[in-house]
Amino acid sequence: WRTGADINPNFPSVMYQVDSIKPLARYCGPGHVNDLDMMQIGNGLTLTEEKTHFSMWCMMSTPLMLGCDLTKLSEATLNIIKNKELIAINQDEACLQAFPIKDWHSEKGKLLAEIWIKDLGKKHSNQKAIAFVNRSTEPITLDLKAEEAGLTGQILSVRDLWTHEELPCINEFSVTVQPHDVVIY
Repeated sequence: WRTGADINPNFPSVMYQVDSIKPLARYCGPGHVNDLDMMQIGNGLTLTEEKTHFSMWCMMSTPLMLGCDLTKLSEATLNIIKNKELIAINQDEACLQAFPIKDWHSEKGKLLAEIWIKDLGKKHSNQKAIAFVNRSTEPITLDLKAEEAGLTGQILSVRDLWTHEELPCINEFSVTVQPHDVVIY
């Protein structure tokens, strides 16, 4: 089911759609998903914004529908929407929606960045997708301890889903995320 107004091809509209379903995570599951509207990839967002847009749609288990002229997509944009590891996150059998666990605000209260968690396979799983999202126009360093993400014990593997690289297994993350960008492990 659709969850909000029509999306527009700009970053604030993309993030508005994500924000609109924060309280609806409990209704997402196999056979019933929160539909954030068609993606605006290929319609004027920067490549970085397209990457964040696609990442968050995958984290939310929302349908991955493109609303653009497919014959005009750049190779870089095609590489975004063909990321098999992120598509696997979207298509995870548990069909759970990500939820924010940590956020950063400006002195005036504006939301600058968030960390989102998506359980994979089942609720409260020891396998998770973690998205570090920068909504601001400045680079920001985001930190997360494994236990804040519901991970206890030894971390066995960490993979960057955009660089497709295995990372050191650590229990504390400190990630500098560029403006409007995302890092997903």
